[in-house]
Amino acid sequence: MKKMLLAILINISIAHAKKMSLGKQIGLFILTIVLCNTAHALTFTVTTDAPSGPGSFIEALSFVNSNPSTEGAPHRILFAIPGTGTQSINYREVPIIDNPVIIDGWSQSSTNHVATDCQSQGNTRLIPAIKISTIAGSTSANALNFVSDGNSICGLIFKSNTLAGAPLLSFGNPAGTITRKYSDRNRVMGNWFAIDETGNSSVSVVNFYVYGSNNQIGGTTDSESNWFNSLNRYTVLVKGKNNLIINNRFNINPISDQEYAGINGIYVGTPGAVSNVPSSTGNRIQSNQFSKLLTGSGVVITGTSSTGNIVIENTISGTQSIGVDLGDDVNANGLTANDSGDSDVGPNNLQNYPVLNSIAIQGTALKILGELNSSANTAFRIDFFANSNQHATSRGPAQRFITSRNVTTSSNGTADFSTLATAIDIPISALPPRFQLDQQHGYSLRCRLQYFD
Repeated sequence: MKKMLLAILINISIAHAKKMSLGKQIGLFILTIVLCNTAHALTFTVTTDAPSGPGSFIEALSFVNSNPSTEGAPHRILFAIPGTGTQSINYREVPIIDNPVIIDGWSQSSTNHVATDCQSQGNTRLIPAIKISTIAGSTSANALNFVSDGNSICGLIFKSNTLAGAPLLSFGNPAGTITRKYSDRNRVMGNWFAIDETGNSSVSVVNFYVYGSNNQIGGTTDSESNWFNSLNRYTVLVKGKNNLIINNRFNINPISDQEYAGINGIYVGTPGAVSNVPSSTGNRIQSNQFSKLLTGSGVVITGTSSTGNIVIENTISGTQSIGVDLGDDVNANGLTANDSGDSDVGPNNLQNYPVLNSIAIQGTALKILGELNSSANTAFRIDFFANSNQHATSRGPAQRFITSRNVTTSSNGTADFSTLATAIDIPISALPPRFQLDQQHGYSLRCRLQYFD
C-alpha cells in the first residue's frame, strides 16, 4: 500500500568592428533615445556575438557605464544577433555595472526584436535566446556584477564562469574596492543558471549573489521563473533586507522537468565573514520548488542578525537533509530543538516548530490537531504539506503544498490548531491502518506526521 506523509511548516507572519566568427555579420551598434517617465535613457542593440568591439555586449555595458541617465532611469540593452536558436556570447573581461540598465534577453526572440522591458511573458516557459559565459583567462570576479540600483535582467542563460568560486551573477560587491557595496531594487526573471539551452546542467558553480535590499528574483508567472542548478555550497546567497524570491526552480530540467543533482538551494545570511552589507531581515522566500538536493537543504537561514524572514509555500523534495534549516553564524546545523517560550536567539530567533497531537479520519477528510509553543501573543502561519514517501531521516522535506492556517498564541505562548486535509489532498484510501506521530524540523518550524504499516 502506498504510504503518504504529511508535513507542516510554520512561519511568523509579522516579521518583506573586430573580425566576427564565421557565419556572423559585422556588428552594427544601434543607439536610440527613448522617453521613460520624463527621464531620457539610451537603448543599445547588440548585433554580434563577438567578445568585444562594435555591436558587442561588452561595448553595450561600457556605454551604460559611461552614460549616466537622467534621474536614474535605466538604459536598455536589446539583442538582434543574426541566426536562429540560442546565440552564445563569450567574453574575457566585463566591467562592473554602475548605472541602471535593463538587459532584455527576451528581445532576441521577440518579433522584430522589440523590447519587452522584462515584463511577464505569461505562463509559457521560454528558452532563453542569449547565452553568456566567461572564457579562459578571465579575471572578472563575476560573469555579471551590478552595483547600481534598479536593474532588470531577463531571458539569459548564465552558462559558466571560468574563475573558480566566482558567481555567475552578483548584485553588490562588498569585498571590492569600489565605494558602492550593494545593489537594491533589481528584478531577475526568466533566466537559466548553470543550465544550457537543452535544459541540461552545464557546470558546478555558485549561481547568484544578492547583496542588497528590495530585490525581486522570479515572479508569479511561469515565464518569470528562474531555473538554477549547482553542486556548490549554495546556489543563491541573499544578504540584505526585504528581498522577494518567488516561484523559482532548483535542480529541475526546464524542458523535460527531469531532476538532476544539486546541493543547497537558498542561503539567507552569510556563510562566512562578509562586511559592509545590511543584516538579512524581512526577506520572503515563497513558492519555490527544490528537487534532488544531495546533501543540503532547500532553504538555510544563518546568522544571529538574520530574523523575520518569511518562508512559505515552498515545495522541497529529494533532499537527504531537512527541508529548511536554521544554521549558526557560518553553517547549516540540522534540527533545532524546541524550547519553552521560544526565548532562544539565532537565525529567525530559532523559531519553535509545531507538534501534532492527534489525527483522525472525519468523513472523507483527515482531521489534524496540534499545538505550537512559542512567544506569547504572537500571530503565526502554519503551512501543510504532503509527501508521497517516508523520509529516511524522519525530518524530511515538504513535497506538495496543501493549505495554510493562521493561529495566535495566548499569553502563556501556546496555540492549538485544527485543520482538515481533504480527500483531494490526501486520499483516505491511501492511508495505512495504523500510524504514529513523530516530530520533524523544517524551518526550525516544522513537524511531520509519520505512520507505519
